[in-house]
Amino acid sequence: MRVHLARWGNSAAVRLPKAMTDELGLSPGASFDAVIENGEIRLRPVRRRSEDHLRSMIEEERRLGGEAEPATIDWGEDRGGEIIDDRDPR
Repeated sequence: MRVHLARWGNSAAVRLPKAMTDELGLSPGASFDAVIENGEIRLRPVRRRSEDHLRSMIEEERRLGGEAEPATIDWGEDRGGEIIDDRDPR
């Protein structure tokens, strides 16, 4: 698939066609490692593993001051099979 190099501020940019990003499961904001191999530019999507993501979240928490209160989520009222009767002997 042929793409063109365009100016973006003081840099150059390549637009990736939607079909290509869809096939690779990429979205705007995705990160890439760019390398030159045998005179060619290779872009490799950075796929974060769960442990890498957890590590970055912990580092961010430490950077922001460490002991923040955990977030509280209001899931709304219980419905249907979610209703638990504390008096039920089961």
